[in-house]
Amino acid sequence: MLISPTVEVVEERIKEILRAVMQDSVVPEQLGSDLPLVKAGLSLDSVALLEVVVRIEGEFNILLDDGVLTLEHFESLGSLARAVQQQISRQAAATA
Repeated sequence: MLISPTVEVVEERIKEILRAVMQDSVVPEQLGSDLPLVKAGLSLDSVALLEVVVRIEGEFNILLDDGVLTLEHFESLGSLARAVQQQISRQAAATA
């Protein structure tokens, strides 16, 4: 049985992805759980969001459901990490 990572672990790995996508133009201290990803905050555009999604899927070896790919889940780093962690848990349970 696969063990799902905690939300904190998922968030840290997503921070690494964001730093890579932003080409290290963001300092780690800026990447708090409440950091807006689309509006204000990082202001990720559609191309950057797509790259983040592709990297998340590769990093965690998952396919994100359409229900996860909503602006609501991309409101902040924390909301994205929670949505990804839930997706990982669902897929792990499905393969158990």
